Amino acid sequence: MKIKGKPGFTLIELLTVISIIIVLAGLVIGTAGYIQQKAARARAQAEIVAISSACESYKAENGAYPMDSGSATSQLYPAGANVAYDPASANATTYQNACAVLYQALTNDGNTLLGGSSPSKGQLGSSGNGGKIYLTTLKPSQTGSNGTTYYIQDPFGFCYGYSTAMATSGTNGYNPTFDLWSTAGTTTSTASLSGTKWITNWSN
Repeated sequence: MKIKGKPGFTLIELLTVISIIIVLAGLVIGTAGYIQQKAARARAQAEIVAISSACESYKAENGAYPMDSGSATSQLYPAGANVAYDPASANATTYQNACAVLYQALTNDGNTLLGGSSPSKGQLGSSGNGGKIYLTTLKPSQTGSNGTTYYIQDPFGFCYGYSTAMATSGTNGYNPTFDLWSTAGTTTSTASLSGTKWITNWSN
């Protein structure tokens, strides 16, 4: 008596199915990465709007946008090609220090002067001097530290870029505006505020 064998898949059929699974997995992974990138950009745009609004409130009460009279002064206004706008470069600390001025002014965290005797603690209103908190929605995940001070961190893991006039009087103008941006994860150094993928508070 002849027993028929159970039908099975041929090697070609198995390879075809595996290939299809690999292609579909690649598409899913690629789509997930794209969605995460879009979500991060959307979050950065929303955060820039919130920070900009806080800056406007700060200026309305203090007469000027957040600035520093300490060592980070030269980083708060465009000072030519020597200013590094790459948050991951060797000059990342000075880039972060400019954002630290913004962080300290808007959160009332520590001394608003970098290098002062009252260092930042990474907590809203931690200076305890009764100063106003302008950025009340800031979460712990939105702050970063370079080991010396705290700054506002974008969804891509870098600090926000911040620039304004050096002083409220004198040759550098009257602090009429400010620039705020995220490099959106881009770490290519550039000598001007012209990153094509950047998320900014000005029109590209």
